[in-house]
Amino acid sequence: MHAINYDDVYLDYDGWDTAYYPEDTRYTGTVVEFDEMTQKILLSISEWKDGLQDGIERCWDNQGRLESETQMAFNFAHGESRTWYPNGQIKDWAILEYDYVLVSIDWDENGNIVTHIVFDENHPKDEREKHKAEVLQLRRLEYQRPLPPPLRNAPDGKLFIPVNYDELLDKYKYLQKMIEHDS
Repeated sequence: MHAINYDDVYLDYDGWDTAYYPEDTRYTGTVVEFDEMTQKILLSISEWKDGLQDGIERCWDNQGRLESETQMAFNFAHGESRTWYPNGQIKDWAILEYDYVLVSIDWDENGNIVTHIVFDENHPKDEREKHKAEVLQLRRLEYQRPLPPPLRNAPDGKLFIPVNYDELLDKYKYLQKMIEHDS
């Protein structure tokens, strides 16, 4: 896999943050970012396809502790996302569909659940979701590749986890049992 430094990537802030390397070619590969001072501490690593983030993005603090890990598709958070406190305690865990939160659980620094949100299956699509659907369609056409599968099916809006997300659903069910046990 080809990896380049974040500083070598040309980002076109055209609303999609398209990455180019060299300047006239949409980048496909891995982008790494190191601290500015020593250029030895890895701060982030992300996967890109056709100039858009597509794959896992991981970020670390300057002490080398993992801060966040997010699955990306077409520059959207799409799949599992997690962040941690500096002490290693999980801070939040979510399943997102094109940046839209389907499930989210937040903890305090001591491991106590603070909030628990589940997507409302009866929630109608609002203007933001309609706009996002239009953007996704434009990206699909421009980049001439299929969109990642939705995490909820369109006709009834119910949560739908494709085969590669079975592990996420198992984690959610486990966390749900923890919440019920704590109540």
